[in-house]
Amino acid sequence: MKISILGTGAMGSLFAAALAADPSNDVLCITYSSEHSDCINEKGITIHEKDGSMTHIDNIRAVTDTSDERPADLVIVLVKSYSTNQAVKTHSEIFGPDTTVLTLQNGYGNHVPLLEFADESQILLGTTAHGMNIRNTGEIIHAGSGITTIGTLKPDSIPAQKRLNKTKNLLEKAGFRTSISTDVLDAIFRKLFVNTSINALCALNDKPNKYIVKDPDMNRQSRRLVDEAVRTVNLLGRSYDPDIIIADAHHVAELTGDNICSMLADVRRHRPTEIRAINGAIVSMAEKAGFDAPLNRAIVSEVENRFPY
Repeated sequence: MKISILGTGAMGSLFAAALAADPSNDVLCITYSSEHSDCINEKGITIHEKDGSMTHIDNIRAVTDTSDERPADLVIVLVKSYSTNQAVKTHSEIFGPDTTVLTLQNGYGNHVPLLEFADESQILLGTTAHGMNIRNTGEIIHAGSGITTIGTLKPDSIPAQKRLNKTKNLLEKAGFRTSISTDVLDAIFRKLFVNTSINALCALNDKPNKYIVKDPDMNRQSRRLVDEAVRTVNLLGRSYDPDIIIADAHHVAELTGDNICSMLADVRRHRPTEIRAINGAIVSMAEKAGFDAPLNRAIVSEVENRFPY
């Protein structure tokens, strides 16, 4: 299968390497910088596991320019949420009338820019609970494993279901525990709550995930942010229990305790954050419902003012 990974940071590198381990897959990494693509082409991708073991995959091709590429059978979108629109336009050649497109990005609404290049029946949404950090260019640390959940925008469409099942089988063959959700937006919202709980606070305090539970002030702020987020999403017709969601989010923070969340990793590397796709998404939902989300609005402003990259 011809697979393109659009965005080969830590998470993209994990999926690229795992899928390329099967010689029947032709995996193309699409990177932002030529330094990154040159490194992958010369040295491949190395994954360091928590137990000290290491996996190295070198049969991977990487490019920054896709103008000479043909459409992929599967595109996995893992660019930062704020880059989605530009990335799909820049690399439109990899999308064809029979391409399956899977977004596993953080935040809410990442599928919208994809609709310009793919029909709803071609687009799959998902979340993944793997924890990843970058060690060096072409080297990543696999900080934690979890389930990858995927679903379709058109659950009643037989072609969409076929794409969904085929993608699930592909991911499982590559070693990813994968589940299919008949309500994929539920998985998106639950991941959004976790990110709302952890990312901004850990970035602002320069702390790994476990401090969301360990630090009393971060714990209190996290609870308030998630409570507001849950009540906002419920305005869209959902019925989440804030106490259960908060408990679940903090359980994730404990399980991934030593992990450096993606927003803190971005801040440390002086890169833009995904704050507008996470806490900012809560603010946008509240506005559309005619309400306000002052706590999430305030933390969006604080992150953007503190880290104006």
